[in-house]
Amino acid sequence: MATSDPSISPSVNAAPPHEPKPLTGVEASKRRAAYKAVEDHFNTSYRYIGIGSGSTVVYVVEAIAAKGRDVTSRMIFVPT
Repeated sequence: MATSDPSISPSVNAAPPHEPKPLTGVEASKRRAAYKAVEDHFNTSYRYIGIGSGSTVVYVVEAIAAKGRDVTSRMIFVPT
């Protein structure tokens, strides 16, 4: 959700929470799978990153964002 306040950077609003909201069941499994996929397959030397578009993409983006802007600011992310 975008803000109409021009004094707040959109990237601040898009930042993931420091502690992800506790999840249970299927959503918890999706989050674990997404974080594991990013841990195992995210290569910081790539410039273009395909992030998918399924229901787990929210957690993939959260895991990538946790890497920090110093890593992600040089990349372009492309959903399917």
